[in-house]
Amino acid sequence: MREALAVAGDGANGTATARLVFALASPLAQVPPPANGDAAIDWGRLVAMVRSHGIPGLAGRPAARRLLTGLAAPDAVLRDLSGGARASALGGLKLTQHTVRAYQTLEAAGVAARVVKGAMESLISYGDAALRTYSDIDILVAPDQAPAAAAALADAGYTPEAPKALRFAGRPDVALSQLRFSAAPEADGKRGVLVELHWRPTDRAVLFPLPMDHVMARPAQISLGGAAVATLSPALRILHLSSHAASHGWTKLKWVADIAHALHADPAAAEEALDLARRWRVVGVYGASCHLATALLGVPAPRGLPAPGRREAAVLAHTLPRLVRPLVGAERRGWRPPLRQLREEMGLLDHLPAKLQLLRYYLRPRTEDIEAGAGDASLLRITLARLGRLALRGPRRPEAGNLPPPAITPPG
Repeated sequence: MREALAVAGDGANGTATARLVFALASPLAQVPPPANGDAAIDWGRLVAMVRSHGIPGLAGRPAARRLLTGLAAPDAVLRDLSGGARASALGGLKLTQHTVRAYQTLEAAGVAARVVKGAMESLISYGDAALRTYSDIDILVAPDQAPAAAAALADAGYTPEAPKALRFAGRPDVALSQLRFSAAPEADGKRGVLVELHWRPTDRAVLFPLPMDHVMARPAQISLGGAAVATLSPALRILHLSSHAASHGWTKLKWVADIAHALHADPAAAEEALDLARRWRVVGVYGASCHLATALLGVPAPRGLPAPGRREAAVLAHTLPRLVRPLVGAERRGWRPPLRQLREEMGLLDHLPAKLQLLRYYLRPRTEDIEAGAGDASLLRITLARLGRLALRGPRRPEAGNLPPPAITPPG
C-alpha cells in the first residue's frame, strides 16, 4: 500500500499529503505513522484535494481541525478549510429544506419515495447533517410510479432538464435510470437546486441487481428537518452506497468516505449487506468498495468478507492515481472514458450473464441520445442513431452544460 501511494502520489510530498487527506476523510481522523520517505505536506495540494474530492465538511470538523493543528497547518490553510466547511454546511441546510419539500410533494401525490445519499447519509452515517458535502437531491421511486412522480415534481414547480425523455420514465429498455429537475433559480441568479428522480438505484442494474419491490420494502424512517422521511433499510443503504461508488469508479474520495463512515457507524448492517451481496452475486462490487475503505481510510472490513485478491488489487491500482491528486474538469463529476469504465466494471462482475447485460447497457440509448432526436422519435430510431454516432465518433466526453453543478466550495 505504501509503495502504491508513493508511485501514485507523485513523490514523497504527494504521498504525505494524500495520507493526511485520507485521514481527514476517515471516521477515525488519525494519521498513520509516517512512512520512510514521507516528506513535508503540500498544503496547497491538500486544499485542492479537499475541494475537488468533495470532503470540505469532513475536513472542517473539530477532530480534523485538531489533527491539522497538531501538524502545524498554516493559519491560511485552516481558514480556507473552515470556510469550505461553513459553505458546505449552509449548502446542506438549503438542500435539506428542498429534500423535505420534494419528498412531501411525492408523498402527497401518492408516490412511495425513498431519499438516498445526501442529507440522509450525512445524518445516519456521519452523525451530522453538516458533514457530508453534496450538490443535489436523490429520490428513488418504483419504475411504474416514475411517470406520476415526474408529473408531481413538474406541477410543484421543478423544471425537467430533459423534457423529451419524460415519455421514457420508468422504462427498462433504455439506458435511462433517472430524470433531473431544477428548482427555480435563486434570487441572485444562481442555478436552482437539482432533484434527481431515480427509478433504478444505479445506472447499470448489474451493479445493484436487486428487484425494486425488494429495494422499496421495509423502509427506514428518519427525522429530517422536522419531518419523517423514508430511506432504504440499513443493509440496502450500505450496499447501494458501494454500488453507487463503483458505478463512478470510486473517482472521488467522498464516495469512499461514504462507505467507510457507513461501515463504521453500523457494522451489523454491513454484515447483512454482505449476505445480500452474496445472494445477488455482487460480492465483487461490495468487496472492492469495502476493501478500498479499509485500505485507505482504516475502517475494519465487515466480518466474513473474503480477503482481498487480484480483483481488489486491480481496483486499487486503477483507483488510487485519481484519489491521491486534485480532480479536474469532468473528473469532478465522476466521469471516466466509457471504454475504460466498461473494462473496469467488467472486472467486478462474477458471471457471464451479468457481463453481457452490462455490455447491452452501453449500447442502449440514454438521455443525450433522446434529447438529440425528434420529440416523437421511436426508440428503434433513437437506438440506431446512437449506434451510428458511436461507430463514427466513439463515445463523447460530456459537455459542461450536461453535468451536475460542482460541490459547494468557499469563494476565492
